Amino acid sequence: MVPLSFGGLGRLIRDIGTQLRAAGIDPQSRVGIALPRGPEAALLSVAVCCSATLLPLNPALSPGELESELEKIRVDALIVPGWMDIPAWASAGRSTFGLFQVSRATTSFDTVALTQVRPIARRALEPGALNGQSVAAIFRTSGTTGSAKRVPVTHENLLEMAHKMRRWLKLSPADRSACVMPIYYNAGFKATLVVPLLIGCSVALPAATGPQDFERWVSELRPTWLTAAPAYLQAILDKLRPLPAGKPEHSLRFVLSTASYLPDAVRTELAARLGVPVLEFYGLCEAGMMTAPTLPPAVARPGTVGAIPPGELAIRGDDGALLPPGEIGQIVLRGPSVMPGYLHDIDDAPAGLVDGWLATGDLGVVDADGILTITGRTREIINRGGEKISPYDVEKVLLQHPAVREAAAFAVPHPRLGESVAAAVVLNDAVVETSSALVEFLRDRLAPFQMPRHVHILPALPKGTTGKISRSQLSADFSREVRKIVHPDEPLQIQITAIWRRILNHSDFGVDDDFFEAGGDSLQATEMLLELEAVTRQAIAPSDIKAELTVRHLATTLARAAAARHELVTRVKDGSGRPLFICHGDFDGWGIYALRLAELIKDDGPIYLLHPNFDKAAGIDTIEAMARRYVPHLLAAQPEGKFRLAGYCHGGLAAWEIAHQLEAAGREVDQVVLVDTFSINARPTVRGIARTVSALGGIAPKAIGDRVKTQGMPAVWSGTRRLMQKDRALVWRVAKRLYQGTAVTGASLRTAYYRAMSHYLPPRIGSRVICLLSDEYASRTEFSAAAWKGLASQVVQEHVPGAHNTCITSHVDDLAGTLNRLLSPAKPL
Repeated sequence: MVPLSFGGLGRLIRDIGTQLRAAGIDPQSRVGIALPRGPEAALLSVAVCCSATLLPLNPALSPGELESELEKIRVDALIVPGWMDIPAWASAGRSTFGLFQVSRATTSFDTVALTQVRPIARRALEPGALNGQSVAAIFRTSGTTGSAKRVPVTHENLLEMAHKMRRWLKLSPADRSACVMPIYYNAGFKATLVVPLLIGCSVALPAATGPQDFERWVSELRPTWLTAAPAYLQAILDKLRPLPAGKPEHSLRFVLSTASYLPDAVRTELAARLGVPVLEFYGLCEAGMMTAPTLPPAVARPGTVGAIPPGELAIRGDDGALLPPGEIGQIVLRGPSVMPGYLHDIDDAPAGLVDGWLATGDLGVVDADGILTITGRTREIINRGGEKISPYDVEKVLLQHPAVREAAAFAVPHPRLGESVAAAVVLNDAVVETSSALVEFLRDRLAPFQMPRHVHILPALPKGTTGKISRSQLSADFSREVRKIVHPDEPLQIQITAIWRRILNHSDFGVDDDFFEAGGDSLQATEMLLELEAVTRQAIAPSDIKAELTVRHLATTLARAAAARHELVTRVKDGSGRPLFICHGDFDGWGIYALRLAELIKDDGPIYLLHPNFDKAAGIDTIEAMARRYVPHLLAAQPEGKFRLAGYCHGGLAAWEIAHQLEAAGREVDQVVLVDTFSINARPTVRGIARTVSALGGIAPKAIGDRVKTQGMPAVWSGTRRLMQKDRALVWRVAKRLYQGTAVTGASLRTAYYRAMSHYLPPRIGSRVICLLSDEYASRTEFSAAAWKGLASQVVQEHVPGAHNTCITSHVDDLAGTLNRLLSPAKPL
């Protein structure tokens, strides 16, 4: 393409103006342009605003959207491409506007010509000539923070912006703008096309503007500055990283970032790669560039957006008064750069300024040196139970994470707080990261009330027409999500939940909900932690919980601290009588629930908790092996007398096996209490199957034999349990899974204990057995006490209220009362 000189540009502008006037277009006429990016759109945009009012349209909109837009802006004429068929939305029979087609620029701009294909319907216009107050163009705001508005841009606005950019950026005719932003948007039209031309700068129009093309056009077209949005600059940086130092060759003096916050890491690295400063400025559709970026040799302060023009930008408080330096408030603008007002209807008079000031909706602070920092948007401030949170504060921290490319924080509804904080990110290419890891990254960098409960990882963030992230769309999208409450299913979680319910006086939360989001305050949090310390007998350090006050995290932290003591047996209650040994069976919570149970048992014998000790690496992967580790400790704790044992869940089987090993050692066991313990393998039929499975495993070829040995009994258990629950068809599915080797999957501790229980065949013992079954399991055959009668001298069944995990927590008083009644005295009779 042959370059176009200023003389040639002036001639083409005059020729196009003459043709438009001959067709009936005058300075008050509205002319729409719906052209794809290219030299035709650039030339016609400049030419039209010199003769009429330009209304650029995004041709990428759907036909329905374009037709609707035309109805709203009521243009006098529309210009469409001449190298394709006239679109149906532009040629509809009810259309009253004139229609032009433009020819394509082939070898030079001189091949661009207008052809009128439909006459202009005359409308009554007020006579007048072009002047500084005439409207050069009307743009539509992005609508990312509310409904879109019409913004008229006057010729005076354009000339003032040219004056500011020339002075602030030290521009001269030797400079060249890179016009890569869409010129149907305000920033592309003003900052990269028209205003540079008014200054006397040249404009580079790359044929392809994608970040992947940057290396080529920046070398060929030699622009001296580039203006782009942060996402575009991030994409350019990605393309530059594999290149050797010094590549590509370019003539850039600086790079300007606009539209949203630029992560400091991107700014710093891009500046280092290109060897030029990367600067942020404050600008908006309604006023253009309104701060002076800090050019070398001065050094820009990270997070700031430049120096304000005195008297044209101020900070206003909630009471309407202008604020002194250092105080945060709403940014207001006035002066020759600012539009005359919004057009709520295209034919309305401009309105919306108050005493000449434009309220931007942006929040910021100006320091003593006149440097502006943006802190948020008034409409996007999140009101979390009275705490005001700027999305910018959350986003800036998220963007410090090396995996995060884009970030947005936004409000979501909360049943008690009104609003809560949520966040969404887009990750860098080929990077894998989890939401929980991102939340953890935020914990040391944000105050608790600023913390998002979840960070959503998305393939892309929704953006408005100008490329700005739409927080309002994110709020709307995630507000429609059904809130999921995960109920506690582990004993310690249930205990913590009970404390929360009493303090918060409601139960509308789950194990992953934050205490403060559930309606708690700092005093209640302190009360809750102190009570939890008393209940669990453990100190809770702030460094342990950080800012994560959820039931799940508290339970995990407490259990981890208890497990870190590496105790196999813990004495939790002192006394002078016979001990009671409890296999608590709680490998998730380290038996903390049993501390309260021990307090409620009313005799003077000491109580010991026996902790689960599965350790496959050490060969302790069966009930027998686990019991074998306990026995020496029991013999040392009780050198003489009859033993009393109790066990919950799989701990009941451990208690049974301990009784057997003690009897084999010549000691007498008085009682074994089983709380919600499986009795499947106490049945003669299942025991016979178990022996058969063991025999098959011994004679089968090694691969099949090993599979049968490890997975045979878990498969039998699974099938037996379902059969007892009347799911008779399952036996065939279990057999198939066993053959395929998929009966039990996963390497979790829960799976390991399930496998150990399924392989255990309880031997006969001489002690009295007490079976306590919860409401949940009392009627289930696989827990029936009757199955134990052939293996013990006496079996008694009792009922305790609650479900499996609540009979030992929420109903611990009832459980203790039953034990107090049924246990033999601590001292011998």
